[in-house]
Amino acid sequence: DRFELESGMVIPVSGQTQAPQDSSIAVSLRPHDIVLSRDTKEIGSVTPSGHHCFPGVVRECFYFGDSLDYVISIGDNCELRVIKPPGDRLQPNEAISVQIHPDKCIVVQQ
Repeated sequence: DRFELESGMVIPVSGQTQAPQDSSIAVSLRPHDIVLSRDTKEIGSVTPSGHHCFPGVVRECFYFGDSLDYVISIGDNCELRVIKPPGDRLQPNEAISVQIHPDKCIVVQQ
């Protein structure tokens, strides 16, 4: 299944929930389950592991010792919180690939 956000971006979700056509939903996704990559050539494709790749921009990054907490914008009105282990730190305003697996997206009807 796939759901379209207000911005027009289509998010894939696993088929565990059927929402009525044109209904409002929320999609729950754990911050630890989102993959970030500087390799933007994958945007618009599906990786061999099944992740769908979207364009994103790093808005903020906070260091918490054992993790980096990012705010990533995808589309016009959608922001994601992403938590990653410290390492190769992404910079604010950096264009990236955001990779989401449909099995990690849980539909919540409103």
